[in-house]
Amino acid sequence: MVCRYVLSLLLVTVLLGSVTADAGTFTVFAFGDSITQGLQRNASGAEWGVRSPQYGTRLPSTNGDMGYAPVLEKLVRSGSGGKDKALVYNWGYRGERSSTGVNRISRVLASRPADFILIMEGANDLYAGISPDTTKFNVGAMADKALNRGVLPILGGVTPNTNSSNGYIVWQYYYPLIYNAAYERGIPFVDMYNPFAGPRGERWAGYNSGDGLHLNSTGYSFMAELWYEAVKQELHSLASMPWISVLLLKE
Repeated sequence: MVCRYVLSLLLVTVLLGSVTADAGTFTVFAFGDSITQGLQRNASGAEWGVRSPQYGTRLPSTNGDMGYAPVLEKLVRSGSGGKDKALVYNWGYRGERSSTGVNRISRVLASRPADFILIMEGANDLYAGISPDTTKFNVGAMADKALNRGVLPILGGVTPNTNSSNGYIVWQYYYPLIYNAAYERGIPFVDMYNPFAGPRGERWAGYNSGDGLHLNSTGYSFMAELWYEAVKQELHSLASMPWISVLLLKE
C-alpha cells in the first residue's frame, strides 16, 4: 500500500524537481525542544550538554553528550545502504511549546533542502497546561508543513516525565494523541515512552540526567537508536519501490 505521505511527496517532487539537497547527500532535521537540543540537567538544576539553541548546527560528539543528533548521523552513515554523506542538523530549541514550533518549523524547512524531519514536541505543553488535543493539532500542523515541502516527517512521542506530579498525563493523553496525529496522516511514529520507561517505569532512572525530564548521555544515544530504526525502515521501504526512490532519494 502506498501511504498518503508518499503520494504527497511524489506530488511535491513533480512540482519542485527533487526533495534531496544534492546528489548523494541525505539530510535529516532534528526538530523539537530541549530534549532534541541535547540539554542535560540534574535535580539541583546544574546544566551541561547543549545549553543553548544550535539553530541548525551539526555537532561533533557521537557519544550522546551533545544530544541524539550526532549519534544518529553516525548510525545513518554506517548503515542504511551506506549513506556516508548523511547530515543531521540540530534544530532543538529549549523551552519550546508546540504552538511556537508550528511557526518555527516553517523557517527551519526553508533553511535548506532536507529529506526527513524528526519532530518531537509536547514536553513543555504539559508544564504550560496546554491540552493534549491542542498538542496533537500543533504536531499535526508541523507534519503537514513538512509534507507540503516534500520532506518526510517522523513523529516522536513524548518521553517519560517524573519531574512533574502530572507526568502520568504523558502516557495517558499526550502519547495516544500524538500517535493518532501520525496515524491519520500515514506517517511514521516512534514510541519514545515505553522503551525509556520499561514495563513498570524501572528503566527511566538510568536514562534521565537527574531531573526526571532531560536525558543523560546514555539516554540520548538510546534515543538516536530509536530514531535510526524508523529512518532505516523508511529508507528500506523506499528502496523497495525504485520508481519512488529514483525520484525521492537520488544517489
